[in-house]
Amino acid sequence: DYCGMEVLNIADTSNITLIGWWNPYNCPNNNWFTSAVHSNEIRYDANCKHAFLSTGKSDMYVIDVSNPAIPDSCNTYGGVANNIGTWGVNIYQSQIYLSYICAAIPFSSNWTGIKLLTYSPCPVGITEIQNNEEKITLSPNPTTNTFTITTNTKIKEIKITNIIGSQSLAIINITPNNTATIDITNLSNGIYFIKIKTDKGTINKKIMKQ
Repeated sequence: DYCGMEVLNIADTSNITLIGWWNPYNCPNNNWFTSAVHSNEIRYDANCKHAFLSTGKSDMYVIDVSNPAIPDSCNTYGGVANNIGTWGVNIYQSQIYLSYICAAIPFSSNWTGIKLLTYSPCPVGITEIQNNEEKITLSPNPTTNTFTITTNTKIKEIKITNIIGSQSLAIINITPNNTATIDITNLSNGIYFIKIKTDKGTINKKIMKQ
């Protein structure tokens, strides 16, 4: 809720412990009324390790929990205090469902209904690789402006998408080589998925811009 999101270890239900805490609003020094978020429902994508939060007057936040000790906001949808308040969230295949209420309390919202967003679940591991010795590295990662892709085979095509599957950058007509330096200065901070086609197949990587 207005205190962010906690990540708990429930392996031993008799001794539930706190692993990490997404706390961007300096709780408990803030309060319920001044916070930008009021989470109502959470859905989890286990492949991507992302938690989707319906956050009241902030529509939706996506939290990266790939490192449970350091959960971090990696994307948002909608605006803060825009008088359109989310209540529920669900994900199914390539779709995100956000439900809204019309109310004055607990937060101001003047619209009721459902919004349907397109979503490309992140790929799992390596696909279409014909040779198990395929090696690809991205550095630096995290990065600020540029990063270099290095592989032991020829890179033929690179596509970059954001957390909800929207294409952010495509580099198709490149000279086949074992390295490629990518400039992402114009992209917003966050996590991006890199789809790399090589002579041996296709591999998927993840990079963070900060």
